[in-house]
Amino acid sequence: MWVQGAVVNQPLKQLFLCNPLNSNRTRFFTNRYQKRKPSVVVMSMSTNSTAVPIMVNGCNGKMGSSVIMAANSAGLQILPKSFGPEKDAGNTVEVFGNEIKIHGPSERESVLASLYNEYPNMIVVDYTVPALVNDNADLYCKVGVPFVMGTTGGDRDRLYKTVDDSKVYAVISPQMGKQVVAFLAAMEIMAEQFPGAFSGYSLHVKESHQSGKLDTSGTAKAVISCFKKLGVSFDDQIEMIRDPKDQMELVGVPEEYLSGHAFHLYYLSSPDKTVSFEFQHNVCGRSIYAEGTIDAVLFLAKKIQSKADKRIYNMIDVLREESEEEEMENREDLKSMLPFLPLLLRSSNLFWPSQVVESLKALSNGPLYSKVDSGELLFNAISNIRDSLALPSLQLLAPFAREGYALFFDELSSRAEAAKWFGEVVPALANLLLRLPSLLEFHYQNADTLLSGVKTGLRLLGQQEAGIIFLSQELIGALLTCAFFCLFPVSDRDAKRLPTINFDHLFGAIYESYSESQENKIKCIIHYFERISSSMPEGFVSFERKVLPLEQLPLCVSYPEADFWSQSVVPLCPFEVHSSGFIEDQSNGALEVDFANKYLGGGALHRGCVQEEIRFMINPELIAGMLFLPCMEDNEAIEIVGAERFSNYTGYASSFRFSGDHVDNRNVDSFRRRKTRILAIDALSCAGMRQYKLKYLLRETNKAFCGFLDQSKWDHHKRLFQEGSSQGSQCIETDKDASVMVKDFPMDEAPSTSAEIAMNKGETVNQAIRYSDKKGSWCLDPEDKIGIATGNWGCGAFGGDPELKTILQWLAASQALRPSVSYYTFGIKSLQNLNQVSQWILLHGWTVGDIWNMLVEYSSQRFNNDTYAGFFTWLLPSLSAHDVKMSNMPNTP
Repeated sequence: MWVQGAVVNQPLKQLFLCNPLNSNRTRFFTNRYQKRKPSVVVMSMSTNSTAVPIMVNGCNGKMGSSVIMAANSAGLQILPKSFGPEKDAGNTVEVFGNEIKIHGPSERESVLASLYNEYPNMIVVDYTVPALVNDNADLYCKVGVPFVMGTTGGDRDRLYKTVDDSKVYAVISPQMGKQVVAFLAAMEIMAEQFPGAFSGYSLHVKESHQSGKLDTSGTAKAVISCFKKLGVSFDDQIEMIRDPKDQMELVGVPEEYLSGHAFHLYYLSSPDKTVSFEFQHNVCGRSIYAEGTIDAVLFLAKKIQSKADKRIYNMIDVLREESEEEEMENREDLKSMLPFLPLLLRSSNLFWPSQVVESLKALSNGPLYSKVDSGELLFNAISNIRDSLALPSLQLLAPFAREGYALFFDELSSRAEAAKWFGEVVPALANLLLRLPSLLEFHYQNADTLLSGVKTGLRLLGQQEAGIIFLSQELIGALLTCAFFCLFPVSDRDAKRLPTINFDHLFGAIYESYSESQENKIKCIIHYFERISSSMPEGFVSFERKVLPLEQLPLCVSYPEADFWSQSVVPLCPFEVHSSGFIEDQSNGALEVDFANKYLGGGALHRGCVQEEIRFMINPELIAGMLFLPCMEDNEAIEIVGAERFSNYTGYASSFRFSGDHVDNRNVDSFRRRKTRILAIDALSCAGMRQYKLKYLLRETNKAFCGFLDQSKWDHHKRLFQEGSSQGSQCIETDKDASVMVKDFPMDEAPSTSAEIAMNKGETVNQAIRYSDKKGSWCLDPEDKIGIATGNWGCGAFGGDPELKTILQWLAASQALRPSVSYYTFGIKSLQNLNQVSQWILLHGWTVGDIWNMLVEYSSQRFNNDTYAGFFTWLLPSLSAHDVKMSNMPNTP
């Protein structure tokens, strides 16, 4: 069995050249793989706990330093203390970017106790010398700290008794290479299942290790014991090769691994020498043991977190645990995202390339270590990391990106601002990036259990695929840091119709064509990074693609035709007009409309600076959706719940300015999402006269309806259409054949305004979660009174008719059973009579069908140039004819 523990640049020679027989051979080859499982912590805890703190005892030894390198790649936290002989006490060593102070024997107990008190979830890794095994274990057990003992030798009976008596968590194994352990386990099983299968065969064993290893390989002894159970004859003589020349010439050990390797060959031959079997397991370097050690650490962290039995575990336990977990490679959600992430996936683990880890570790240690203290040097560091990721040459950054980063941080920022950014924020962001692999693995571990039967994992949520994704705010912070460092691969994004995600265009634009609004957009983003670097928020944000199916499906509302609207008997909901104020400032918990581009975010990461782009700057977590949400089609909308607001602002478009910090005091729901509900719907672009054609009236109305509709209220709509009567807007049980899951969630109330407190009475919600494969919908919000807050959707650069769009949104909201519409006119002249018109319509008791039919008639006249009046002016004179048919209605005011 071939277990290669390092990349070898040339093919390894045949291990032994002394076999004269042309016999039948069976060889087993197992490639080296990296395996790192993230720690598993409960959702109620801060996700910062994914970075398990470890102290490496023996950190400056060859095995200890290899463990630290593997721990860096796994995103673990290296504690800055270790133990050593008295002569080294007080020294500080630097191991792969980690500065570690050595403490002598006299202070070991006090230092370890103090460290354990500061880091109660820490784990010690021991790679010292055999003579210290028992004394070190005595110390760990006395303090009560969990540990992984990778050091061999010592009095093993005493070791096991000490740990058993102390009842501490420990992984103890003389062999930390999991693949080798798995091979040994397979040999044990074969020996138990087929004793005597090789009866009469003879065995010859050779092993080669570095010259400093004086004893015989324990692994070889274990394998031999299995062969003996299989009936093999062995004379107990193992040929040990320790001479470097023989190791290179006879064994084929690469010269660079003479100081660290473990080659084994087991040669079996039949009594008549006509049949032979050859087994090999060869390890170059120490990475296989270091990676196995990290797996043991993460396994132990999981046992501690789950309050499993305090006892001794071994590497077989680690292997069994992992075999019970779903392999990351088998996750369809992760598969869809891998081409768009900068991480590597190997053997069910996500990780950064080692060169990236080294670069990020340097940045995390601050400018004195990294020498990155300017925008120009920061961009150089970004370029170096991108080179380490081997991004294809076609993935060039935007023109003037380098100059933009330099301009903003070196000229537009004050000295104090730059000092804080490079001294505090950049190191924190580098640390956050180091944790990205474990944050993502933790996310996927929990994605299948958050909502029973509903997929919530990060994935490419494609067009016509209704679905929802939940991301922690910490994971979003890490993803946005990737975007700031321009680390996301972009070559396949156009093919999937995905928007821009990296920040190179955002910074390039400020140099190519400077504007104050662009500078202030960046200030909002920088302020967000400053905030999360000082205090990481602990909530969640959900991103939902909403779809009105084009075909008729059971258990959902499909894409309506014109007759649907003309025949609707649903009454129009209350309509409130605001001539001043902003949608994002409403305090009634309404669904806030984002006047979106079909590519989510529009020009947020380019030069755009109108309604959607501004919202993405003050609520930067919205940008995360641009990573995985392709552009919207006509029957789609995107709803984002929980995005926190971080910035205040003034102005609009060219006058936009960042105006300081914003503390978001909105309540949170049972999923720990802020009660900020943002709906992205894209209006008809370059509307012109075509907006009055029935085809486009239908498109716009259905687009708004798709966004406003809660498909979980399908029962309401079903009865509404069948019985011809309106229903209350409540979340009720679906048909018996629908899948219904019910959970109780405590309300986690954040500070709120008095209006929000009044809305959210009650400490507990009985949360019904509904899901059907056919309809792909769920009820996540138990509140019934979620209205719509909107405004002049598609009426700016897109050229929409404000009067037309107002009415279309109103009837869509009413048909979707929303309790009210709050309309913000932003003071435009054409809507100065909106309040009068809307109240007149409500007074006359018109239905959705009534107003739709009037709208169709008007639009036909307008398209054919039979009228040039606005809808409101056209509508009011026509009401006299309508009143003849409805004599009981009051006269036109």
